[in-house]
Amino acid sequence: MTLLINQIGVDFTLEKEKTFADLTSSLRAWAAGGNMTVVSILADGRALGPEDQTLLDALDEVVVETVTADESDLVRVEVVVRFFSLLAEGLRRHDQGLISELRKEFPAVRSALSPLLDAVAVRLEPWLALLDAPWADPEALE
Repeated sequence: MTLLINQIGVDFTLEKEKTFADLTSSLRAWAAGGNMTVVSILADGRALGPEDQTLLDALDEVVVETVTADESDLVRVEVVVRFFSLLAEGLRRHDQGLISELRKEFPAVRSALSPLLDAVAVRLEPWLALLDAPWADPEALE
């Protein structure tokens, strides 16, 4: 498996990591130790959830993007904006494949929202609750 961190190939040795979830946890711990934040991890071009149990042996390439801890809030805002832009586009085009993929990613986006929006969280709760529920009503999502 090839590991790229910020577009640079990295030599590494797996210790106890067997699954994508194990690797994600190790990468986040490594980044935190260097005052950095992991902003994205793609496995073979796909955004898997941090708890995904895909075996590392099944992956060819893992691409990790990190930023300094000072930049992490700005990057989180950019990721959240991009997510909701993609969701709006998927709803506009009735693209069920895109909507389904975004549904899988929503829990990670939701967790990124919390520290960013604490000041307005009470006003956003009804809208976030709608997104926490199954995405069965496209009109409500729009």
